[in-house]
Amino acid sequence: MDIRVLEEQNLAAAEHCLAHNCPDAAVNRAYYAMFQAGIAILIWHGVTARGDTWGHDYVHSQVNEQLIKRRKVLASSYKDPLYRAMLARHRADYKPDSVGTKIAKRITQRAQRFIEAIQGVLQHA
Repeated sequence: MDIRVLEEQNLAAAEHCLAHNCPDAAVNRAYYAMFQAGIAILIWHGVTARGDTWGHDYVHSQVNEQLIKRRKVLASSYKDPLYRAMLARHRADYKPDSVGTKIAKRITQRAQRFIEAIQGVLQHA
């Protein structure tokens, strides 16, 4: 399956979860939409996975190093959203307390902006 289809499905799932008062699931899906968008743009720019899989830390570091610092295809404002979304996902997935609707909305909005920025780069490349 095309990775860009997965990011769109995950973003739609995050929005659905928000609409149905499932903030933890919304954060999970929003993060994975961002993660998959990050992989898509890395692949587009010739960056390959380390080993057989795309590790989370590796994707974060390569987005920051390759696409923000070196190639400047993404604005520096996109340095932290992926990492912050991962931290929220860890709380949502592994902690007993919910992240809450406010955080889930914020992460989902950041995911939308992150994905729009990446789609803009891919469309103009």
